[in-house]
Amino acid sequence: YNAPLDDPSAPPALSLSADFESGSLGPVTRLGPREYEIRLLSDTAGSASYVQWFCFRALNMQAGETYTFHLSNLLKPGSLFEEGCQPVMWSQTRRRTSGEGWLREGTDIAYYPYHDSGRRHCVSFDVRFPYDEDEVFLSHAAPYTHTDLLADLARFPEASRRSLLPSRAGRDIIALNLGDPDAPMTAVVVARAHPGETHASWVMRGVLECLLGGDPEERAHCFKSCRWFVVPMLNPDGVANGRTRTNLDGVDLNRHHHDDSAPETRGLRAALQEEAQKGRPLAFIDIHSHSRRRGVFAIANSTDGDPLVASIAARTTLLDQAGTARPEVRPQDEGVGRVAAARQGFQYSVTLESSLCARHAAAGNQHLSLEDLLAVGKAMCLGVADLAPAAD
Repeated sequence: YNAPLDDPSAPPALSLSADFESGSLGPVTRLGPREYEIRLLSDTAGSASYVQWFCFRALNMQAGETYTFHLSNLLKPGSLFEEGCQPVMWSQTRRRTSGEGWLREGTDIAYYPYHDSGRRHCVSFDVRFPYDEDEVFLSHAAPYTHTDLLADLARFPEASRRSLLPSRAGRDIIALNLGDPDAPMTAVVVARAHPGETHASWVMRGVLECLLGGDPEERAHCFKSCRWFVVPMLNPDGVANGRTRTNLDGVDLNRHHHDDSAPETRGLRAALQEEAQKGRPLAFIDIHSHSRRRGVFAIANSTDGDPLVASIAARTTLLDQAGTARPEVRPQDEGVGRVAAARQGFQYSVTLESSLCARHAAAGNQHLSLEDLLAVGKAMCLGVADLAPAAD
């Protein structure tokens, strides 16, 4: 679309970019005065796989006008965008004037087959920007970057930490050893194997705040029987580069915990072997996010994780205990984190999924807030601590 040069009423074109940490934006086509198509990028150039995450900056807007975005090239046949999930918006002007950060925005949201014989999909939505000439960011969900992690950890300089190994881009894959090193049991928590699953990091922030800065009595309860090994961001390169699911080599870490395909999982596996020798390996929790299901829920290896799931659910109604998935372990699952950890002797090993959209029906169905996600992280720690005496 090209506005006529002699039409003074034609709106200026938006300036769209993603040249910042965790940004992701593909080719942009202006379809109308205030209508844009963005072809989202896959994790690996030339590949059609792993297309979901988007996060981009918009400049040069007019306040109060309706802008329409079509984000194409998506591969999943279903999405919570079909059920009213809204993207999030950050307005720099709004942040300065009211203190508000990421807010759910968007109307007339649709998710539908788009091209390639219906194998690719598009999400469309309208937004109205709150201020003229603002700097605005639009994203699938509230981002949490590698820089955010470093800032969070800087709040707790006393925490014992080490690097499992440097990533391909030279970023440390940070691990924390928390609690009494002589405690009889070991609990492990890992997040962000998949970089586009940002809600996993907000749950992890709740874990860090509980174990490092929370209520002293609750912290003492968590440390009474367990030593904690925490890897807040397993895939910092993928996070920093705005990937959906893979590291810089195009490897899905949560399919390769059992082999040497990725340095990130190779380093984690060696660390888990070391940790398992220091205390009874009680619990392994791998935190992820989900784009097609509501609520916070667990995936366990058959029924093996049921006691842990029940213990966490006793601490928060945000966990959909009834919705726990209990698949039997198949040969192709050996590289999944919870399966590999169980093979290393962890008694309770689960994946904890947090929806990128909303609570489950029994918890109200509304969009999950960041406060909800922090609360889940805290409840997870307390649930593990509650379970430890029974497992002793």
